[in-house]
Amino acid sequence: TSPRVLSPGLIFDSAPPGSYRLAWSPDGGTLLLDAIVEEGWDVVAINVTNGVFRRLTTHLEPDQNPAWSPDGSSIVFETHRSGNWDLYTMDANGENLRNLTRSDSTERRPAWSPDGTQVVYETARSGDFEIAVMTVGDRSARELTDNIQLDTEAVWSLDGTHLAFHVGSGAITIMDADGGNVYRLLGDDRAGGRVIWLAP
Repeated sequence: TSPRVLSPGLIFDSAPPGSYRLAWSPDGGTLLLDAIVEEGWDVVAINVTNGVFRRLTTHLEPDQNPAWSPDGSSIVFETHRSGNWDLYTMDANGENLRNLTRSDSTERRPAWSPDGTQVVYETARSGDFEIAVMTVGDRSARELTDNIQLDTEAVWSLDGTHLAFHVGSGAITIMDADGGNVYRLLGDDRAGGRVIWLAP
């Protein structure tokens, strides 16, 4: 198929207040975000062609930080609907909710691996935030870091072989996808913001 051609322009002039994290669908046709709608934070999808707005979640507890699976069929997000922050998946249309983490600790900021088989996230299961990875099919998980400082906001390299994440006040660190070969890319004195990997 021919590549989608986008032109600059306003696609939605009344986005819900508090709109936070944006995520393009793999086909480029939909923007996913978390937003305050009526009674609380929900996961919302906006068609970039016609601006049609659709709520995918409607729970009273907050649903936030959504991310697409690489094939666009599923969405992973964090939610407080179980009484603590857990990770859930759902189909792209908002159906077939599934609790991935089912724990009493906090799990947040999920990101799919490029092959769609794993999700990396931050967990407070050990007391402070560490980086963990879960195989989505069988929900098997393990922590990849064990630091005194907080490890947060992990993202995958485009080829799935590495992870980049924040340590402490914003130092950026890279490691192999299995937790090996950890090295500091950017120190605390030059702390960075949100990490986006642009090339393998």
